[in-house]
Amino acid sequence: MIVEALDLRELRRLVPALTPTASHAILLPKNGHTVNPQRLVQTIAALFTDAGGTSRQENVLKIMPEGDGYRLITGVANHLFDKIVVAAGAWSQRLLAPLGYRFPLETERGYHITIPRPNIQPPVIPVLCLNTPAGVSPLDGGLRCAGTDEFAGLDAPMNEKRATIMLRTTQNMLPGLNIDDYSIWMGHRPSLPDSLPIIDHAPNHKGLFLAFGHAHAGMTSAPLTGRLITELIAGRQPSIDVRPFRATRF
Repeated sequence: MIVEALDLRELRRLVPALTPTASHAILLPKNGHTVNPQRLVQTIAALFTDAGGTSRQENVLKIMPEGDGYRLITGVANHLFDKIVVAAGAWSQRLLAPLGYRFPLETERGYHITIPRPNIQPPVIPVLCLNTPAGVSPLDGGLRCAGTDEFAGLDAPMNEKRATIMLRTTQNMLPGLNIDDYSIWMGHRPSLPDSLPIIDHAPNHKGLFLAFGHAHAGMTSAPLTGRLITELIAGRQPSIDVRPFRATRF
């Protein structure tokens, strides 16, 4: 990781609407971001389909070992496979529990607010204010605000007070921002105690592979995770040492 001190004049150029109380800044010049996460995922899915893959959107209810493979029961149909990968994020433990697995997987519930037509000039890169705390990222035609985390499980309802807090901290960061028009979202980050994912064969089931627990780094970790799981399925030597991600470490 490359970290550079950022001159305050350059900071004002990158984030013109930033509070004048900001006194220090650093820049991570190699960090990437997307201005449209949905379009990015849709593009990757289209590339997969173009390469001969098949995509089905079905709610998986249960994994049942059957013969030398597995019966995948969904809300629509049953599917038979000789190999499967559980990459269901925060819901992975629920699918694996009937097979006898108990992983310390928890959901870090993340909230964000999207302002579709901000009245200020959005920053050209994501910005994180550590003492507020608040974070903003530019989107296609909008601005996304984040900066809160919650441990409340998969089933608890959304806590809208989290959004109220973010509205206040974002305005502290960008004092001129009008936030009368906004939308709220909440999602589940799958997290493990050591902040590392599980990328491994299932210890007690041949043909079952595990890829979950990426916490806050799911999008950036996905490409390498896909490569590693492909190598494990094919019986090839993984590109990197996967021992830190073994399922048996817990």
